[in-house]
Amino acid sequence: HSAQAQKITWKAPMDDMAFVLLSEPRRDIVLSPFVMARVLDVEKILELLCGVVEVPDISIKVQDPLAVWNTGTFNICCGKIANEGNRQAGLECSMNTFSQLVMGFISPVQAYHLGMLQAQSMKDIEKANKLFPLCNNFINDYY
Repeated sequence: HSAQAQKITWKAPMDDMAFVLLSEPRRDIVLSPFVMARVLDVEKILELLCGVVEVPDISIKVQDPLAVWNTGTFNICCGKIANEGNRQAGLECSMNTFSQLVMGFISPVQAYHLGMLQAQSMKDIEKANKLFPLCNNFINDYY
C-alpha cells in the first residue's frame, strides 16, 4: 500500500519499548549503538565519581596502552585518589572495560563474569558496584 511507511528510524534509549505499541510490530526492529565513549583521564573521572556517590575504599588497576598517564593502580581512600604505579589492586581491567563501567554500560558483576574485570575477592566487586552503577545512557548528540 503506497500510504504505508516502508521504514521508520528514531533515536531512543536502549530500554525504549515504544515498538511494542506499533499496530503491526511484526516488522524488523534493529537496535544500533550510537555513541562510543572513552575515558581520557582515569584520575579525574574517579575524582568526579567520588564527588557524586559515597565510594568505599577500593583500588583498581587500569591498563591503557594509548595513554600512559592512565595506566596504573588507582587507590581510592576516604574519597581521595592516588595513582600508586604498578602495585597490586583489588580490581584490574583494560581502559575499554573501565570506560564501559564508568558509563554504566556494564556492571562490575557483568564485567567480572565476562572475564573483562579481574578481582581479588567478591567483596571488591560489591564495592565496585557502588562506584560504577548500571545506568541507561541516552546521548542524542551529533558533532
